Amino acid sequence: MRKNYDNNRTLTGHENDALYFRDDSSSVGSSRENIRLGPYIDYGNELDKEFSRVNSQVPLSPPDDRSYQYSEEVERGTWTGKFDFLLSLLGYSVGLGNVWRFPYLCYSNGGGAFLIPFVCMMLLAGLPLMFMELSFGQYASLGPIAIFDRFCPLFTGLGYGMVIVSGTVMLYYNMIIAWTIFYMFVSWSSQLPWEHCAPEWSTSGRLFFKLKYKRK
Repeated sequence: MRKNYDNNRTLTGHENDALYFRDDSSSVGSSRENIRLGPYIDYGNELDKEFSRVNSQVPLSPPDDRSYQYSEEVERGTWTGKFDFLLSLLGYSVGLGNVWRFPYLCYSNGGGAFLIPFVCMMLLAGLPLMFMELSFGQYASLGPIAIFDRFCPLFTGLGYGMVIVSGTVMLYYNMIIAWTIFYMFVSWSSQLPWEHCAPEWSTSGRLFFKLKYKRK
């Protein structure tokens, strides 16, 4: 049995293309019968066109996370009012050191004369740095290490330094706050503990030597 495949094509296109099966076996008879199997489709050209279309839309190179841009904007939190924002800035800039350390520094460094360089440095360095940190945090919503790493990798050490300084200040500020809370509760007692010196302090000469040295 010999099988032949013919294409019945028209001039208008491939819509009426059909695949015919022809049986030329001499044992069956001299009559030839054409059996239509179905429409003829040129899958090779169709696959090439589909691959070209997909390849033009989807790159074959590995994706880069930084190349994607999210169209959906994440809703960011806002302040309820200007007063809340002002209080948060005061809590950020005014701390425990401004209450107990600043008067001591002002007294030990000349009194009112100390305020002149203090105000100058606050205007020239303090306020610009505060507004810089404020703008960085509002724009990027990141921590100090991440924001300096993205802003300028050379300044990443500044972010680590800020974290280290904040951790160090937190350690000894907690002790001062503990003293403050302790003396606040002790001051409610009928007999204050600091009215009289304890025996161990009264027999020691270190305290009197220190006071005498400070008076000089």
